[in-house]
Amino acid sequence: MQEGLSALLPMRFFLLGIEKMSKLFFTNPDVVHRACEVSLETCIRYAQAIIDVGLTPTISEPMSSCTVVSPKHFREFGAPYLQKLVQYITSKGKSVTMHICGKTEKIWEDIVAMGVAGFSVDNVVNLQKCKEQIGDRVKILGHVDPSAVMYAGTPADVREAVIKCVQQAWDSPKGYVIMSGCSLPVETPLRNIEAMMDAAREIGYPIEPEKLDKMLR
Repeated sequence: MQEGLSALLPMRFFLLGIEKMSKLFFTNPDVVHRACEVSLETCIRYAQAIIDVGLTPTISEPMSSCTVVSPKHFREFGAPYLQKLVQYITSKGKSVTMHICGKTEKIWEDIVAMGVAGFSVDNVVNLQKCKEQIGDRVKILGHVDPSAVMYAGTPADVREAVIKCVQQAWDSPKGYVIMSGCSLPVETPLRNIEAMMDAAREIGYPIEPEKLDKMLR
């Protein structure tokens, strides 16, 4: 039986608040590092609790987005602690899937270097470019728009979006998984979630590119 997944959310920004934390990058970086250490210890304990009940932790790290912080600050304050968290989880025999919201192109290589097995990308990312740059080293997941399509769209919109994502990334060397670009809004219509699943079944496996083209006509 396939193991379940449980999301793990590093919380260093929530300890001090995004605005205050961002200012501390420049005024008192030592405080930021201490907050990161506290967050890391909490995440490690939570990860172990997840593993103890037979689940596999995944990492959701929205505050490492280049939409929020610069790649420079990510590498100074985010990457070292994420690396330790990934290493801890993998040392327990678990593979790690990580999601980062927003723009991430400038830190793709950093993410791959951490040794994650899968990387989930937001709908604002160029999926084909992601496949071409890092798809030979990590599985790609994403990136159907969770808001305009999954929440506000129709089942037909969902079907079309899923097909277009698969067209872009189905041949990624390490694999591709159909997924929303981020967490779904709570009130996302069930019919749209079912439409995503139905589209995946309709596409089938192994992928036939000609079939995908016909499905959009």
